[in-house]
Amino acid sequence: VIEKWLMVQNLWMYLEAVFSGGDIARQLPQEAKRFAGIDKAWVKIMTSTVQSPNVIRVTYTDDSLPNLLQFLSDQLELCQKSLTGYLETKRDSFPRFYFVSDPVLLEILGQGSDPQSIQPHLLSIFDNVAHLEFDRVKRTHIKAMESVEGEKVALSAVCVAEGNIEEWLLKLEAQIHDTLKDII
Repeated sequence: VIEKWLMVQNLWMYLEAVFSGGDIARQLPQEAKRFAGIDKAWVKIMTSTVQSPNVIRVTYTDDSLPNLLQFLSDQLELCQKSLTGYLETKRDSFPRFYFVSDPVLLEILGQGSDPQSIQPHLLSIFDNVAHLEFDRVKRTHIKAMESVEGEKVALSAVCVAEGNIEEWLLKLEAQIHDTLKDII
C-alpha cells in the first residue's frame, strides 16, 4: 500500500504542475478534466492523512484505500500516456524538441505564451545560440541572437514570436539560416 501510495504521489506531483493550468491543460482538456477528478480524490486522501498522521493506521484500517490508490494510479498513467503523445506531436512539429527532456519540453510549452521564457533553453535547442534579443517596444519581435562567447548577430529580418511556440521557433530557425546565408 505504501509503495503504491508513493508511486501515486510522485506521478501526481509531476502531472499536477502540468495540468494545474496553462497552455497544456487547454490543449488536453479531456486529460485536464480527468486529472481534476484525480486531484480531488488525492486531496481527500491527504486531508484524512493529516487528521490521522499515523501511517499504519491510515494504510491498514481503510480497506478501500488499496483499490482507490490502484484506480488513481491507472488514471494517472492514462494522463501520462496522453501527455507523452502530446509531447511527441510537438516534437514532430519542431524536431529540435527531440534534444530536450520531457520536463524541459513541458516547461517550454507551459510558458509558451511568454516568448522570452525560452531563453534558458536555447542552448538545448539551437547550437551556440545562448540568448535572443527582443525588441523593447514590440516584445514578441526577435531582432538578434547572441552566442555563448558574446558574439551578437542581428537577424536579416525581424522574427515575430507569436502563436504556438513550435511554429515561431520554426520561423526563427529559418530566419537564422537566412541570416547566416546573407552573411556568408
